[in-house]
Amino acid sequence: MTLYLLEVYAHLVSGVLLIGYALFWVVMAIGVGREGDSRLLAVINGSRWPPAGLPRGLRLPLPWLGWAFLLALAVTGLLLLHIRGLTPDALFSAEALAGRFGRLMAVKLMLFGLLVLGHAAATFRPRRWLAFTNGGLALVIVLVSVLIRR
Repeated sequence: MTLYLLEVYAHLVSGVLLIGYALFWVVMAIGVGREGDSRLLAVINGSRWPPAGLPRGLRLPLPWLGWAFLLALAVTGLLLLHIRGLTPDALFSAEALAGRFGRLMAVKLMLFGLLVLGHAAATFRPRRWLAFTNGGLALVIVLVSVLIRR
């Protein structure tokens, strides 16, 4: 297996984990119900993972999982671009942005930045609308990623 395929695999697995994490929060937001019950989301946000099997001191706070998935996606994404020979200068040059790949990649990176900001907001103050927004952003990023490869 080449380094590129290994990176693609790691990027895809990280993406699947992030989608699962985002959908978990969407399901919890639906389950909580009204906006006034956001304090229940704060209780969920304070829980630790895994829920059993490890001493409590070794369990990760739930938002850290999201940060780990986002970090893994950022690192593997940058490595994939590097392996393809794309530097940040070349990626955001006028020539690259004139092409379909460059435009879609710029959209994907912008959406990823919005997802990072949304996750930062949800880490400190989880809200239903943030769960829905982050879940939608994660799914749209996957859609844009598929369009990049076509």
